Amino acid sequence: HEGPLPRSEEEFNALLAASKGRWVTKAQELERLILTALRPLAAAKAHLQRYGANDYADSRSDVDRQIDGLFAPGSLSLAPWIWLEQYPRYAKGITYRVERLSGLYAKDQKNMTLMASATDRLDEQLVGYPGLLVLSDVASQYRWMLEEFRISLFAQQLGTKIPVSVKRLDEQWQRVLGWLTANPR
Repeated sequence: HEGPLPRSEEEFNALLAASKGRWVTKAQELERLILTALRPLAAAKAHLQRYGANDYADSRSDVDRQIDGLFAPGSLSLAPWIWLEQYPRYAKGITYRVERLSGLYAKDQKNMTLMASATDRLDEQLVGYPGLLVLSDVASQYRWMLEEFRISLFAQQLGTKIPVSVKRLDEQWQRVLGWLTANPR
């Protein structure tokens, strides 16, 4: 379901009635998307196994963090469909990054620094404001902009779904801060 969550029993029942008959089709589409994403992730993990145990530890940790964020418990049920559809591309981006890590490690380091500044501020707010990504559309958008930013940094040839840059992330972050100010915990 896209759009605002139902806030009353009547809204819930109307949404339930409107979506009857589409559950199985959506579940099958989700299964296809996830399987399409898991294959490249398995290839990426296999490729990482080829490196020495201590090689590229920080990049490996960053890749694991990204995968954990995409597949954390509950994340698939909370992700808007428009972004679930991008999971196979995100997985291909991870594979592309891992396969080129040995030759582009210095560039990977620079890109991780750019990512860290953008992700750390969201992580900090998530600790102090549980449920932020569900409650705030602007924070949710920022979260998915981060995935697109990863693609732009680590797998540019895959293209991004939306235009994204450090400047655009900063602008979206200002919207998040505005939402947090208007909706204190």
